[in-house]
Amino acid sequence: MINCINRIATQHLLVGASVKQVVGHPLARVLATVLACALMAVGIGVVAAAPASAGIGAGTPVAGTPTVGAPVNATGVVTGSASFTDPAGRTLSYSVPATSTDGGTVSIDSGTGEFTYTPTQVQRQAASDSTTDTFIITASNGVNTAPQVVTVTVSPGTPVAGTPTVGDPASSTGVVTGTAAFTDPVGRTLSYSVPATSTGGATVSMVSGTGEFTYTPTQAQRQAATGSTTDTFTITASNGINTAPQVVTVSVSPPPPVAGTPTVGSPVNATGVVSGSAVFTDPAGLTLSYSVPATSTGGATVSIDSGTGEFTYTPTQAQRQAATGS
Repeated sequence: MINCINRIATQHLLVGASVKQVVGHPLARVLATVLACALMAVGIGVVAAAPASAGIGAGTPVAGTPTVGAPVNATGVVTGSASFTDPAGRTLSYSVPATSTDGGTVSIDSGTGEFTYTPTQVQRQAASDSTTDTFIITASNGVNTAPQVVTVTVSPGTPVAGTPTVGDPASSTGVVTGTAAFTDPVGRTLSYSVPATSTGGATVSMVSGTGEFTYTPTQAQRQAATGSTTDTFTITASNGINTAPQVVTVSVSPPPPVAGTPTVGSPVNATGVVSGSAVFTDPAGLTLSYSVPATSTGGATVSIDSGTGEFTYTPTQAQRQAATGS
């Protein structure tokens, strides 16, 4: 022990110094050596310990609840945004795999966490109203990373209504025919249906596979109709999962005038001219107008007052010369 202290004193120019003086030396190295010598004197070995240092945590991003939008009907695309916080306040960067669990395409803005999910056509055609897909967003603070599972809806699509084809009413029956116009964003085959009667009470039928319809108004509808009367009914298109409506507007044609017995005068002896008047009634009470061809079947001249229906028939000289008493 004394030899060890003397060695310390010699090394540090403390020759002749006491143990107390050596121990009081300000150098930490001297103190350590003194302690080692003392322990060795009693036969205890010493292993030097490295100075302890406190660890500083870098922190790991913490996942919240992502924002997930509804699918766009035409494309099925879903957009949204990741939700993470960083306990150390670091700026986060984001990444996703190129494809989702079921094969959709996924992209993300690495700086904002805004993502775009695009399902495949096959996914949409196989989807039901409850089909979902998932992908994982990874957030990094430059030291540590954390995952966030995002669940999105795979849209099976809803039929989209266009402009239906609607014909003009048949003059004798008032029947209107036409065709529905729908497209399906996923390319599914559509089926069509209509109620049995229209809003105004007409009969409506439809070919479910083609969308062709037939509208037949009632006699009461036609008799009450004016030139601008319309009726409506709703066609429903289905792709087997979702449906969409289409309101069809048709014209209700008034019935044709009803012919009575015309008034026909006797021929004027000098000229053979015959005058008279048409007799018609209109079930809908509409004002009637009248017309005739310029010549009769036998070649006589015919004229009519379009407002009153009064007509004048003038035979040719040849007709009169060839005429008999009957």
